[in-house]
Amino acid sequence: MAILWAEHVTLNTAKEDNGVFEQVRQEFSEEEVIELTLMCGFFNLFNRLTDSLHIPI
Repeated sequence: MAILWAEHVTLNTAKEDNGVFEQVRQEFSEEEVIELTLMCGFFNLFNRLTDSLHIPI
């Protein structure tokens, strides 16, 4: 379920009414959903930054 949520956060489809948020909320606590979303956002930011600036990993 965490990977499904990460995919939707990354593709910016988590905001759509597709039932994914409800599925995630059934599996994780509110704090865990927030933490998962923050981690997805952080890694998306990091990936876009390094890719755009051609920074080797």
